[in-house]
Amino acid sequence: MKSIKIYYLDACLELCDKNTKTTGNSGIPVVKFQNKKQIAELWERLQKRENICLITNNIDETIEAFQSYFRCIRAAGGLLQNHRGEWLFIFRNGRWDLPKGKEEEGETPEENALREVTEECGLPGPPASASFLTETFHTYFLEDCPVLKKTTWFRMSLPGPAAMRPQIEEGITRLLWRQPDHLDDIIASTYPSIRDVLTEALRTRMSSC
Repeated sequence: MKSIKIYYLDACLELCDKNTKTTGNSGIPVVKFQNKKQIAELWERLQKRENICLITNNIDETIEAFQSYFRCIRAAGGLLQNHRGEWLFIFRNGRWDLPKGKEEEGETPEENALREVTEECGLPGPPASASFLTETFHTYFLEDCPVLKKTTWFRMSLPGPAAMRPQIEEGITRLLWRQPDHLDDIIASTYPSIRDVLTEALRTRMSSC
């Protein structure tokens, strides 16, 4: 069943379909979404690092309600795979991450993702292809204004060896290729939203095998 996770740091507010089966075993509070007036309270609880399961009749309408409460920023990024089947990771701000960045005016999400991967990884040209993978949402403050960032993620391929360098001016200090079967240390030192991207990439990789 469909669900959407909204993160604030390591805390998660998960929007779940009304048919989702919930139990008290996880210890996560289950809240029924009634109207937009709840969003301010839910946001306060999220800032206190409280994980919440929010049950809603219509997930798409509920995420639209959240987007109307926050300042919304759109971004895109990519999971780049080389000819050996390895995935590319960047090291930025003390954590492993995937290349991504804000959408520029007039860009499609795919164009945004291809540009950011090319720039942040110092590629001589954009990757050969891009296909939709998933979307993530996370919140933060920008000049005391609450922001909800939606990031659209794409699978990308690099057909052969290429000269690469990290975009130091964006705080990226390392680039690392890693086989998807050996990601434990990456997962332990990345953001929750990136873990979700990797989980989806591994799930769809296994289903296509």
